[in-house]
Amino acid sequence: MYDNSDRLRASKIVCSIAFEHAESAKLLVATGNYTSAVSLVRLQYEALVRAMWLLYAASDDAVSKLMSELCAESAQKANSIPMLTEMLEKLQGKAPPEALEMLREFKEYSWKPLTGC
Repeated sequence: MYDNSDRLRASKIVCSIAFEHAESAKLLVATGNYTSAVSLVRLQYEALVRAMWLLYAASDDAVSKLMSELCAESAQKANSIPMLTEMLEKLQGKAPPEALEMLREFKEYSWKPLTGC
């Protein structure tokens, strides 16, 4: 499973985005821009869920859609990937249970404050 496959590369790319969001959030907090920092926490969480979904649960077709060269057609196809809740459901039984439980807990207690709902 740990090779240079599109699945692993896609997951690594999205993980790097999650790390970038974390670094940016720290910089925003340091400058007193708390609202923007909190917004990035949501994006970071979504990126982490997507990275785990890509690694453990995404279909080969979904991975292929996300790794294809960006154009209008591939962007439209990438819009058909599951939403966050469905990604979490698809991770059940495939991802490490402890990691999945932490993602679910975060969503349960933090999602509404982060989305403003």
